[in-house]
Amino acid sequence: MSIDGKRASPSVLKLTRVEHERFKATLLSARMGVLLMSAQRQAIRDVLQAAGVQTKKPEQCVVGFKALFNEAATEIGMPLGRERSSMLDRFVSTFIEEMYRMEAQRGGDDDARANAPSPHLPGAATPAENRESPGARH
Repeated sequence: MSIDGKRASPSVLKLTRVEHERFKATLLSARMGVLLMSAQRQAIRDVLQAAGVQTKKPEQCVVGFKALFNEAATEIGMPLGRERSSMLDRFVSTFIEEMYRMEAQRGGDDDARANAPSPHLPGAATPAENRESPGARH
């Protein structure tokens, strides 16, 4: 553990010991077949918030989450194999969904607005109330 209380790991996602233990508990419940999808999503949201992924590239976040998952899975005694791979796929998919949901909620759609066509450019959509026939201006 580092001086600031965050876990020191090769992952770009730094969690406190308590956050890491909560994530392990979520994996353990998922492994035992307890269907807690909302609790699993919440655990992933907690990881996203704790790790401050908004300041990192999405690719770095996914790689970091996979490292976190594998570290936690090893600590709970989940062997490598089909079960672990399947669970990793599920958790990574959910992680990506939640990461982009958080980005959209905090205004990550600025790029989409910036790339939208200007109403003053040729080919841009014209609101219906402003449409006139081409010969109406002569």
